[in-house]
Amino acid sequence: MTQIVKSDFRRLTRQAKKMLAERGPAACYVAAFRLARLMADSRTVPAETTMALLDAAEHAPAPWRRAIEAAGLGSPEESGIFAAAALLEGVEPWSGLGRLIQSGPDAGHPIWHALNPLYHVWRDAWPGDPAKVPGAWASNSAVTRGRSDQELIEGARKWAVEHEDCPALHRLQTLIAHRSLKTILDFGCGYGEMATWLEGQYPGLDIFACDALPARVDATRRCLDLAGLGNADDVYQCGATPWREILPTPPIDVVTMFRVTGCMDDEHLRRLLEQFRDADVRWIFETNVPDSWDMWIGRKVAEAEPIFARAGWALADHAFYAETLTPARLRDMILPAKSWPAAEWRVWRRA
Repeated sequence: MTQIVKSDFRRLTRQAKKMLAERGPAACYVAAFRLARLMADSRTVPAETTMALLDAAEHAPAPWRRAIEAAGLGSPEESGIFAAAALLEGVEPWSGLGRLIQSGPDAGHPIWHALNPLYHVWRDAWPGDPAKVPGAWASNSAVTRGRSDQELIEGARKWAVEHEDCPALHRLQTLIAHRSLKTILDFGCGYGEMATWLEGQYPGLDIFACDALPARVDATRRCLDLAGLGNADDVYQCGATPWREILPTPPIDVVTMFRVTGCMDDEHLRRLLEQFRDADVRWIFETNVPDSWDMWIGRKVAEAEPIFARAGWALADHAFYAETLTPARLRDMILPAKSWPAAEWRVWRRA
């Protein structure tokens, strides 16, 4: 059987979305099951995941119990069929579908990920060459392209809604409040969603942002301007300006990095962390994904700690948190997704 690569799922996701729009969910789900049958081969559900699924099934209402039991008993495709039937009938998702698997190769993933027969194929697929990840970000047109004003406004609004009950943001808010933090740098600011949220939540704090990609620096500046928040001069391009000139006085209290560190190889990450330490940054708050794929170098806590420790940082706190099963993500219970992230937040302090 030809080796399956995780990057293949990007193309499969695009095709699934196209079919969903043209032929509707029922036809799209049937095609996904056929695909799962072809790709699944002899793959099995890990023992730790089986135990988590069967335990969750004891508390689940029908028909979700049948879907969870099928996955736990080693029939992911049958599980998907039960889940699809429930969705097509308009059955409300059970809240327990967001319950986290606590150990094994699926640790950090919610139950609803394991109900998708194609998730198990994705998990075991080859992630690609980690040495190519940093360059992939710089050369990916979907990442480097600009955005219209309307896209920026809608993107910031959507991000705020989707993260309204995000445990990672709640933990960040606790850190800011309990440590009386006054100055924040959003590193890897992307299209400005996080910087805009921070400015809206903390109008009395000094908020700065930076990104390595010029299009994203421009996008963050415009996003803040469109929202009537912040100062465009406080958004910088990393590498274009000497580091000491970027960081303001007084020193940064906390650096936020929302899914950023996986874009860097180990050496690049270590050097960045040393710069934070030398610039007298007090805390680093990051969200991470320990899984790997062609655009991401996943590091479990045990793998990240030595890199941070060499640069003078110690882990203060961390936890997995379930990816919310929003109405827009219901289809991800059945259809191929380009990735199924196991989200985690981590708080680092200067050692």
